[in-house]
Amino acid sequence: YYIMINFDAFITFVNAIGEVEVCPPAPIDDPKYPDGSYGIRPVHFDAGCQNLPAERLLEYARTRATEKGDIDRAARQQEVIFAVREKLMSLGGATGLFSEAQNIWESVSANVQTDMTFQELLELALVAEQIPRENIKNGSITYGDAIPQVGPNGEDILVPIVSDILALVSELFTLSATPQP
Repeated sequence: YYIMINFDAFITFVNAIGEVEVCPPAPIDDPKYPDGSYGIRPVHFDAGCQNLPAERLLEYARTRATEKGDIDRAARQQEVIFAVREKLMSLGGATGLFSEAQNIWESVSANVQTDMTFQELLELALVAEQIPRENIKNGSITYGDAIPQVGPNGEDILVPIVSDILALVSELFTLSATPQP
C-alpha cells in the first residue's frame, strides 16, 4: 500500500483536527521561505513547545534554515508526523474521529493519491492507534552518514556512506522481538 498527500491535503487535515504541538529545540529564522508564488517571505519559530495552526506547521516542517539544513528538516518532518499522531490520539484516535472521518476524507481526497480504499484507510488507522509510540521505530540520515562535497557546478552535495545508511536501514527494519501492537 502507499499514500501520498500534497500540502493542501496536509493543511486541510490539520485544520480539521486543530493546532498541533511541536517543540523546536532552538529558534528558527528563515528569511527566504518560499511563499508559494515563486517569491520568498520570512518565517520565525521560537524555541520551546508551541501549538501551531496548519499553515505554520507546514512551514515548520519544510524550512531548511537551520545549521544542518535538510538533515534537520527530515527530523522535523518526523517530529510533525508524530505530533499529528499524538494530536489524533488526544482526540480519541480514529474511533474519536469516526463520525467526522467521511467529511474529513471528502475534504482531503482530491489531494491524496493512494491505492487504499476509504474502508482500508479506516482499518489501518484503527490498527495504527493500537501501537504504542515506543514500539514505532524511526530514523533519518545524519551528516555522519555522508561526506560533504562540492559538485561540478559548485553545488553542495552529500555523498552517502553506503555502509552507514545500510546499518540504519537494518536497524529500522529488523525485528528485535515478536511484533506486538
